Amino acid sequence: MWPDSTTLDASEPIKSFAPSGVGKVVCTGLVKDARNDIMGVYVKSARYAAVEVRIDGRVSLSGHITNLDLPDGTRIGFSLDAPSASLLAETGDGWELLGSTVLRQWPDLSDPAERAQWHYGFRLRSLANETISASRFEGRSIPASP
Repeated sequence: MWPDSTTLDASEPIKSFAPSGVGKVVCTGLVKDARNDIMGVYVKSARYAAVEVRIDGRVSLSGHITNLDLPDGTRIGFSLDAPSASLLAETGDGWELLGSTVLRQWPDLSDPAERAQWHYGFRLRSLANETISASRFEGRSIPASP
């Protein structure tokens, strides 16, 4: 169960990508079920990141960030403070904001019953049958301000 919070953070350190980096996709964020998630998405080969919102199976992307060249070892971070979602990267010199967006749809995480249905989620995908490795996954919530 989440603590009383509406700000949720997740991060995923990418240990390494296979040499070509073709089709490597890293996602970190919040998942309710197979049809509902809110994820920060980084596509290594396209040097691209965005926020993906899937509500009832319908996907929308926002907050497009282009020309990213993140090195191996980068931690990819996602923060949701509805309606704002942010993508971050940590390459060894502290966290850097890659970009933020205002979401058109998001769950009401101030409702404890709704919040209890969402969990931290992480996804690694290679479209070219190559290797992606991650050293650990981390999720936390930040208590709401009084």
